[in-house]
Amino acid sequence: LHCGLIDDGIRVNTAEPAMGSGAHSVSGVLDYCRLGGIRVQAWSPLAGGRLFQPLPDGDSKRPVAELVARLAVDKNCSPQAILLAWLLRHPAQIQPIVGTTDIARLRRACQATEVSLNRDQWYQLLTVARGKPVP
Repeated sequence: LHCGLIDDGIRVNTAEPAMGSGAHSVSGVLDYCRLGGIRVQAWSPLAGGRLFQPLPDGDSKRPVAELVARLAVDKNCSPQAILLAWLLRHPAQIQPIVGTTDIARLRRACQATEVSLNRDQWYQLLTVARGKPVP
């Protein structure tokens, strides 16, 4: 739900303001890490489970949750696996940190290593998370 690092790398030659611009700017951090061989860790990559519960109409996270659920059905896996597979597909090899000790949740998360998202699916998720088209 916070794709500022990834969004920063695709907003080139646009007038669109950076996500997290200002005091919390992340401009260039992901590129710097990739060039320096620094592994980025994503804390709470499952958004605390917020995408796996019913969301009211008008909730900005609802389109993300619906797309994740559809992809999970299509790929015969858990929604958790879809979100983690999305992170794992990024060329920066982002390392998700899953904060659970529940064995069932860990099994659902581990399905991500078996899920293959194609480029279109990956960008669909990014677009719906951004709430606007990719430039």
